[in-house]
Amino acid sequence: FIFFNRSNHPNNVGGIKDQGDVWYSKKVFDNLWTSPENILEVNNEENNLLLGVDNKNIYVFTNGEVNIYNINDSITKLINKSFIKYYKSNSNLISGSISVDKKLIVLSTDSYGSYGVEDLYLSKKINDSTWSSLINLGSSINTSYQETYPYLSPDNSKIFFSSNGYDGYGSFDIFYSDRKDDSWKSWGQAVNLGNKINSEGSENSFIYDSYSNIISFSSSKNSIGNSDLKFYYL
Repeated sequence: FIFFNRSNHPNNVGGIKDQGDVWYSKKVFDNLWTSPENILEVNNEENNLLLGVDNKNIYVFTNGEVNIYNINDSITKLINKSFIKYYKSNSNLISGSISVDKKLIVLSTDSYGSYGVEDLYLSKKINDSTWSSLINLGSSINTSYQETYPYLSPDNSKIFFSSNGYDGYGSFDIFYSDRKDDSWKSWGQAVNLGNKINSEGSENSFIYDSYSNIISFSSSKNSIGNSDLKFYYL
């Protein structure tokens, strides 16, 4: 199965103005997938951001809420609801993901202490109902331009993200940076992933699946619509 966000689709709960619903598709074989379906039980008219999945659950972020749903063939069930403390966003473009150990959430938004439009932020899990307030990841990684679609490596030592604030091949390129310490505010130089992934178009939403050794991302180059999903075996 693949779970993904779809924006501005007429079959989103909020219609064509809806900036994000969670959809899924099932792999039939090779590159053939079933027609995507909206998971209506996890979506509303707001921006429903898919943070991640594991073998049993999907994690969805909606306006400060972190909701965990168990999905099987017969039912979609909400099993936990938690909140990011003092959450505030001044941006309509919100992206992010949850760490593999499910203890950290990285978000891109325009919030407290932003260096300019969308910055990268971190929230740490406090308990089953509460996450810490957003921590800006600092000026060593955030620019006065847009840093979006953050994703942590499985060991939380690297962050992958898309930005138009660094030199690149197109409008948005995918970069990574190494975390220097536990403050989460000191990062190494942003490294461009290169022209095998980045293009003269826009690339974002990088994810690495360690089980299948596949990376996936979204790209506007030669896309059928605004942006399409691409997969690479490492």
